[in-house]
Formats: sequence, C-alpha cells, structure tokens
Amino acid sequence: MASNLSLMQLKILIMMCSIALPSDSSAQNVPQFGDREQLLPQPPNIVVILADDIGVGDISFYRNRFSKRKPVVSTANIDALAQQGVWFADAHSATALCAPTRYAVMTGKNNYRSYAPWGVWGSFQPNAISAEEPTLGNVLKMQGYNTGFIGK
Repeated sequence: MASNLSLMQLKILIMMCSIALPSDSSAQNVPQFGDREQLLPQPPNIVVILADDIGVGDISFYRNRFSKRKPVVSTANIDALAQQGVWFADAHSATALCAPTRYAVMTGKNNYRSYAPWGVWGSFQPNAISAEEPTLGNVLKMQGYNTGFIGK
C-alpha cells in the first residue's frame, strides 16, 4: 500500500507526522524499572484539531499571544495542548470548503492536482478516498498507533 505513494506524497505525509510531534521529548514518561517493553519510550501522542471557519482570535492561546487582548471565550484545554506541543502562526487553505481540506490532511494530496472530487461531499456519494489509498491514519497505524477520526 505504501509503495503506491509518490515521493512528494511521502514527503508530505512525513512532514504532517513530524509537525504533530511534541517539541520536548523529555515530556515522555518512561518507568525506571520493569519489563523491557515498559522501558522503551512510548511514541508521542498525535492530536490534529481541524476546525472550519476559525480565526486566529478565536482560540485564547493565539489571541493572548498575538493581540494581547482578553479572549472572548476561554479555550483552556486547547491552550494547554498548544503550550506542550507544536503550534502554527500562519496557515492557508487551497480551498474554502471543508471536504477538500480534510481530503488534503488525510491523504497529503492537493485535491485539485489529484483530480479528487471537490466541493461539499454528500453522505450518499461515492467515497472520494479509495480503500487502497494511503492516508495519514493508515500510515500511523502501520507505525503502531491507534487511530481515530471524529467529526464530519
């Protein structure tokens, strides 16, 4: 399955995985005694939060950091994740719709260049991602991660 990836797709998937890793490896808890498996460092947790129509001022971590103004809504849990992990100050989407963005995050492909369906995908339409196509979840699963997708 992974052999079907082009070099560019593989680079994008590796980049997506690496940017989701925490920047401080000392945060991993490794027991001092026990079985060999317990002594091996555990892979870091990867959490990707993808939200539609969100601005830099909508998450209190960004609002405090960039505008120095009090947030309208406190997002304490997201703020804690941002302080412990990797965060981005500049992001752009090739499309203004949610489905092509999710397609790009999951496959590492730009939907316009891969001729994937675009626009809003309905529940009763064929799946835009074939079962054989590698996705971020599949690649992480091959590395021993438990994966899940919640949302649309």
